[in-house]
Amino acid sequence: MKTKSIFWGAFFITLGLLILLSNFGSLNYEFYNLWKFWPAFIVMLGLALLVKGSVFKSFFSGLAAIILALTIFAGFSSAKYFFANEYDWSSNGNNIVINTKYKYSTFSEDYNPSYKKAKIYFNSGAGAFKIKQTTKKLFFVTSEGTKYSYDFKTEDNTFAIINFWGKSNNISWFKKNYKNRTAIELNTNPSWILDFNLGASAMDFDLTPYDIRELNIDMGAASLHLKLGVPKNETNVIIDAGASSIKISIPQSVGSEIDADISLSSKNFRGFEKIKSGLYRTPNFDETAKKIFFKIDSGVSSIKISTR
Repeated sequence: MKTKSIFWGAFFITLGLLILLSNFGSLNYEFYNLWKFWPAFIVMLGLALLVKGSVFKSFFSGLAAIILALTIFAGFSSAKYFFANEYDWSSNGNNIVINTKYKYSTFSEDYNPSYKKAKIYFNSGAGAFKIKQTTKKLFFVTSEGTKYSYDFKTEDNTFAIINFWGKSNNISWFKKNYKNRTAIELNTNPSWILDFNLGASAMDFDLTPYDIRELNIDMGAASLHLKLGVPKNETNVIIDAGASSIKISIPQSVGSEIDADISLSSKNFRGFEKIKSGLYRTPNFDETAKKIFFKIDSGVSSIKISTR
């Protein structure tokens, strides 16, 4: 049997069985760290190309297919559920215990007009993260199911820095009991630096009201819906992703550049022109003063960036 046939056969059989088992509720395992093993797919594929003998080639090819199916399934199955359901993101007060397993918590700091720049850093595990509303405070965060600790400090009384550390517990990927979700509201006055270090997550970020100076997203097998507005000067977006679904919308009036290392990913850069391998720009890039720069490093992902 040809190695190619074994690869695709093992891939579709594994993926099909995982979907079938999840539909009947037979799978109840937390896969959110599984994305970290996706480079093993490349290793197995390389071994399949290097070794001699049809038996060894078939073995490593089949193993590579199984690893690929597992990472894709873990990422897209979990992210799909987050966006298929509406959540109640309303605030519920400070540290209100809902039941023995889950807790609502809110975090906030008052806004000071002296804050010209602000940075918010999130380090968390699996969950759903949403930025949809603004606030008159500097920030207002509501979380359910994720226990956060955070600190707040300022530099020269003009630069506000907020650090969050959290651990997502109480999550089951294939049953309807997702409880790790975080709603973030930001003040529109400062220039923002946003830094997210997340696991297998669903992110729905509407950042159009804000001046985003820098956006860093380090995520695992995740789903990202991102909408950017017009910056005061420029916005730098850095994305490091595993097996993910990424959809980004930017204003047509802004010049934009994409520097992408995504050889194993599918891409759709609507409104961009290819400059050279891995580099894309909008036609108005040299003419506009306000710019958005993307640097994307991704594994097996689906990436769509379009102008509006």
